[in-house]
Amino acid sequence: MSSSSKDSPITPNDSSDAGSMLGEQVPQQQILRQNKGLRHFSKQVCDKVELKGMTTYNEVADELAEDFAAQMSEHGSGQKVDQKNIRRRVYDALNVLMAMDIIAKDKKEIRWLGLPGQKNGANSAKSSATTDAEIERQKSELRELERLNRRLCKQVDEAKVAFQDKLARHLHIRNLMKRNKRHSPYRVSNKLKSEKELHLPFKLLHCPRGTTIECQNGQDGFSQILTFHPHQPTILEDAHILQYIGMDKISPEDMQQWVNPEHLKWIVTKQGDDGDYRISCAQ
Repeated sequence: MSSSSKDSPITPNDSSDAGSMLGEQVPQQQILRQNKGLRHFSKQVCDKVELKGMTTYNEVADELAEDFAAQMSEHGSGQKVDQKNIRRRVYDALNVLMAMDIIAKDKKEIRWLGLPGQKNGANSAKSSATTDAEIERQKSELRELERLNRRLCKQVDEAKVAFQDKLARHLHIRNLMKRNKRHSPYRVSNKLKSEKELHLPFKLLHCPRGTTIECQNGQDGFSQILTFHPHQPTILEDAHILQYIGMDKISPEDMQQWVNPEHLKWIVTKQGDDGDYRISCAQ
């Protein structure tokens, strides 16, 4: 604020400055009723900003000028409102409010922050709301992490089962290779070899007695369509057959030679009375 008499704060006894808002000198009693100094005027400015929440300097000044004009009209006065003086007073009042951290100014925008007591309460409520929102967010994240944990645990369990199954099949085939190598001297000709050998992988269809099988060639010339009645077949994979003919029986010496020690814990085994292990497929 300026130190000159023209810019000095309005006081209850400052008739010239209050009257200048209306453009003319007015009686002392009317001044006291309409304006009680800068404090009263600042309160009016403060109320305007609080009511709007978000406003501008021009909007506050224009509305206050309209309010003063309306007051004069009610009293039947033909006096004019001094727009320039009102704008100066609005500017001064806004600076005071901004210095007290009651309002905030960003370029032309004026935002209401609150009176000291109100602001603390608002901040407390905002902090409480923020805390509640943060708690809900963390709960939501926790639920999502729990779902993710269950899904990952399920995937790990499935991977363990798949690994156990592949390792068991590997041991069955190694055992079969060992047996075939041991029996190789009995192969007398390539013809016998080709007629007796069954190559991996394969599947067997086991049908109950009395089952009729109809076979029809597919359109591609390679596939066949099989129809079974009145019974449906049981499909056996090579892993089941190898296990059935005893290839799941592994000696401790072969187990030690064929399996990495780190993988032994993943094998589903049963040790028989003879000391050999029974390695079952997981699937």
